[in-house]
Amino acid sequence: MKIITTLAGLSAPVSAIAGTGLIENHSGIIACGCLSLLVGVQLLPIVFILIAMVQVVVSVVSKSSAVQHN
Repeated sequence: MKIITTLAGLSAPVSAIAGTGLIENHSGIIACGCLSLLVGVQLLPIVFILIAMVQVVVSVVSKSSAVQHN
């Protein structure tokens, strides 16, 4: 019973503040943040693959007989 009264006592001021309009809805900002996080995570494998491709091309070109070393 003490837990319920404590939770009710803690939630009452929050409800009063929310009722006055002091707490605004920022769900659009949160959605943009989540979307940018998802896009960033999706781009990581692409970056790793591109780095690996460049490393392979550089190693093949450096071992190629077409490149002359002095």
